Amino acid sequence: MFTIKLFLAIIPIVIIGILLYKIDKYKEPPKLLRNIFIVSIIVGLLGGLLSSSLDKYLETLNFNSLFVYNVVRLLFVIALIEEVCKFIPAKLIGMKSKYHSSFYDTLIYFAYSGLGFACIENIMYVMKFTVKTALVRGLLSVPG
Repeated sequence: MFTIKLFLAIIPIVIIGILLYKIDKYKEPPKLLRNIFIVSIIVGLLGGLLSSSLDKYLETLNFNSLFVYNVVRLLFVIALIEEVCKFIPAKLIGMKSKYHSSFYDTLIYFAYSGLGFACIENIMYVMKFTVKTALVRGLLSVPG
């Protein structure tokens, strides 16, 4: 079951990565895209650890309402960290490379960074939950 779940978690990432590469008129070097993808996975893991730590810290604070707690948690712990984790590899590796020559290159770099983050996030969710989770995330979350 582990192998099936892992396959289902990764296959949407691979398909989208291939499609993005194929539609790119002026191809970026595969090594550059692979580096962005891999660094995004690593940064995503570090971001997950940071997010988890901040989540535990937030639980110790005395919020007056569940609504305020959830807004702080969703905006500043989850969303902000997640978006920064996607930004860092694309900006520092892709946009600083000698191959960066157009706005479309920027889009490709950020897409591959997002795919790296989605890959590790997808694997973590799918391993924690069910094959059904893999199918839903593969159709909705990853392409999104």
